[in-house]
Amino acid sequence: MPALSIRVLGLLASVSLSWGAGATKPAVPYEPDPSAEFEERGLTHYGANACAGATPIYDLGAFGFNFAGATTDGPPHAGCVNASSAQIWRDVWWRWQSPVTGVVKIETCVFTGIDTKLAVYAPSAPCNPSDEHLLVCNDDVCHTQSSVTLAVLAGQEYLIRLGRYGLVEPAAAGSGALVISSDAAPSVCDGGGFCQTLHLAGIPTASNAHYRTADDFFAPASGVIEGLCWKGRYDLHPGPADNFRVTYWSDAGGTPGAPIASYRQGSGLGVKRTALNIVDSLGVPQFEYGAWHAPLAVALGQRLWVEVRNETAALWFWAPSTSGNGALLDLHPHTGWSDAEHQANRAFCVDFRSACAGDLNGDGAVNFADLNAVLSQFNSVCP
Repeated sequence: MPALSIRVLGLLASVSLSWGAGATKPAVPYEPDPSAEFEERGLTHYGANACAGATPIYDLGAFGFNFAGATTDGPPHAGCVNASSAQIWRDVWWRWQSPVTGVVKIETCVFTGIDTKLAVYAPSAPCNPSDEHLLVCNDDVCHTQSSVTLAVLAGQEYLIRLGRYGLVEPAAAGSGALVISSDAAPSVCDGGGFCQTLHLAGIPTASNAHYRTADDFFAPASGVIEGLCWKGRYDLHPGPADNFRVTYWSDAGGTPGAPIASYRQGSGLGVKRTALNIVDSLGVPQFEYGAWHAPLAVALGQRLWVEVRNETAALWFWAPSTSGNGALLDLHPHTGWSDAEHQANRAFCVDFRSACAGDLNGDGAVNFADLNAVLSQFNSVCP
């Protein structure tokens, strides 16, 4: 395939972006075929209306909320006063068991347009919690959305309350996502189960609003995929925000077959972007993206394709890898994958959790690597 040369950061770069003879650039961003039978996996574990029935959650990630029909269940707090209001109206509740020890961030920033108010209570907090149980409370950090940071212990259960701001009780309306993240968490990019490493000298492939790229992998065991990590870079510089969509496909004789599940950033897909402080052979800065989503069940040896796209107006490119058996670039997404062009492998890692209880590192086998993981924790103090 002839390559299109574009100027990147003042350098002339050859990237896999050509349209080919007679091809035209799509006039509108790609959207999945509405007739395709697959699940658009959105938010899960919605907050409960009553504190007594708080939704249990056990992980980092994005959790849904919808204030439609919500009442005001909890009390006002002196520690929550902002703009003359101490109450958290139309509240919904979770009991979150932390998987990490360290500092976590809990927020609604950019995940809703509603004016939210957020509180987190101590592990011993009853319903309804009093001021002495309140750990942190916030109204506005990011415009009219909320964000708190606090130190937590792995295994401890924290009561989370999210609602609306108002001098008087506002309407029972509005929805979005509550996102819990932490730098203390094991990185999705550790690649438990499968990983294709970054190749800085290779050619990146376009996967954005107009084109899509997919790479394949085999499930190392029966279990679930809970996240993905990938590497990439931008045309000139990072945009103000990403808009990633991750779609898993079945295999149809060496190409993506039927879509299985799709996760969109801000609606079931949490994404953390990190600058790697390295550049490729053309001097272009590289980024790493760690993402988590609702579990996707897979079977031992199952071949899947994963499509990663940044559906922003800015050009985004998926970084290459030397491992694997090749990827596909589709310049005409509306026509399916049949005319996709073969490319080098892409850099990504799958966050895989084996269904085998003893397989601690997710490689599909119980072996000395798992034993070493246990032995390395001997004599350590549990939180």
